[in-house]
Formats: sequence, structure tokens, C-alpha cells
Amino acid sequence: MEPFARTHRREGAARPRTLHCVQRWLVLAGFGISGLLAGPAHAIDFGDASVLSQQEQRLRLAIPFGSVPGERISVTRFSVVAAEAEPGHASPVPSSFLISTPAQRNVVFFATLEPFTGSTLRLTVQVDDGAETRATYALRIPPFRATPVEILTDAMEVPAAPPPRRGARHRGKGRATR
Repeated sequence: MEPFARTHRREGAARPRTLHCVQRWLVLAGFGISGLLAGPAHAIDFGDASVLSQQEQRLRLAIPFGSVPGERISVTRFSVVAAEAEPGHASPVPSSFLISTPAQRNVVFFATLEPFTGSTLRLTVQVDDGAETRATYALRIPPFRATPVEILTDAMEVPAAPPPRRGARHRGKGRATR
């Protein structure tokens, strides 16, 4: 073999380990920088909260967020800082809220695990990314009203089982004969 052929890397051979590690670090650094750039550059504004439930149901809320209309913001974490119910009613535990954000909308949904019986709630939520933007809401929960389906099912009587048919016997191809 010629000296050049012995020192030159063959096609299909593994790359040197140091070059592979350097490439991996550059790719990871690129993802880290793009993650920082995709985050919010300024404070996020919360919109007006919408109560989506009634008293004696699991509390459900929708809160829009953003800084400019139509702007897509990729916020990764929201949290409930405080939840205070009116006197005489149990307050939801802030850490027990279920929090979700749809992929295509700038809105965050909050839900409790337990039914809420109070008529008012003071809720403080925050964005946990960067500046920790907070908002406090004084919410009025509407009274429980049965839905038309519940009213109809309560008003309807459940019919008793039909009496068994007497005298009919099945023979042959499933025809009843006497």
C-alpha cells in the first residue's frame, strides 16, 4: 500500500470521536439559542378570565394571554399562586389545578379536581418563564342550573320491564306458533 492510502480515512469508516462530539455540541447549542429566541421578549399580558363552569361543579376557567393581537407566544409554564374563596367555603389548593394550553391558541385553561361550591373566588396566576408576570382575578361563579337533559331525565319515569310473553313457542326457523 502507498503511504497516502494508509493515513487517509476510507469511505464508510467511523468519524474520529472528537469531531463527532464537537458537532453534537454545536447542534445542542443551536437548539438552546433557538429556544431562548422563541421565548417571550417582553411581558405577557393576561386577558379577561372566562368562567366555564357553575357552582357545585369542577371549576373551569379560560384566560387568554399575549402582548400583541395575533402574535403566537410559546410559553411553557403557568401556575396558580393563590386561590381564596369567600368565607364559609373551601378554597381550592393552588397546586391542585390542572393547567393546559392548546397548541394553536394563546389561551390557558385551569380546572380544579374537586367541585367548587362558592359564588366568588380570588385567583392569582403567573407565567413561570422569565419575568414571572402575574395577574389577579375576582371571579363570580354562576349558580348551578340543571341542563335541559338533566331536567328531562329526572322528569321521565323509567318504565318497568315488559311482562314476559306467554304461550309463544319458537320452533324451526324462529317463527312463533301456537
